[in-house]
Amino acid sequence: MQALRNALLGCASAFGAACAGWPAPFAYVPNERSGTVSVVETANDTVVATVRVGDVPYGIAAGPHRTRVYVANRRSNDVSVIDTATNAVVATVGVGESPFGIAAHPAGTRVYVANAFSASLSVIEATTNRVVHTVGTDPLPKGVALNPAGTRVYVASDASLGVVDTASNTLVAQTPLGGEPYGVAVSPDGRQVYVGIRQVTIFNPIPPPPCIAPPRPLAGRRAPRTRWRS
Repeated sequence: MQALRNALLGCASAFGAACAGWPAPFAYVPNERSGTVSVVETANDTVVATVRVGDVPYGIAAGPHRTRVYVANRRSNDVSVIDTATNAVVATVGVGESPFGIAAHPAGTRVYVANAFSASLSVIEATTNRVVHTVGTDPLPKGVALNPAGTRVYVASDASLGVVDTASNTLVAQTPLGGEPYGVAVSPDGRQVYVGIRQVTIFNPIPPPPCIAPPRPLAGRRAPRTRWRS
């Protein structure tokens, strides 16, 4: 838990956990199987609340003003909005099919959700909790992150990294990548983007049949005919 505390204080993540500091630091952790979010007080590593959200919660992000936590629910195809003052869901926003990654704009005005099975990025207006734009992406978008200035959204899709301009909500660039891109993060100065790629190893699960070596002939005898078992 110490590693969790060190990693989460003052941060937000598209996958796994989000945290903020009111009045003590808390970490919000989605539980896929139970359809809940655990609220962990990081000062003593204690679960202080459990919030019921949608079906199969996966991606999660904290708003910059520390008043909202957004949870992408993969199976129910929606986003749960949690009020951090009450730890209650105050809104449920329908998005695309199988939302994975989620990120909040640095200004707290919008939330961006990568929908894996509908190949799209949903743009949610934070004040109204409504989808105001849908941007088409490459197949299977999963990871999503914004630069510190809030001018670009980076979307890790199947074999590529897409760049969305937040002013026009259009895809302005795509960079081919190998493997299966999954997570994405932007450096604090906004000059570099890091993409986690899940490698796929192909192997033959059925080993080749063994062969039987021919017996060594005895002295003075003719060697028997070699036979191979296939």
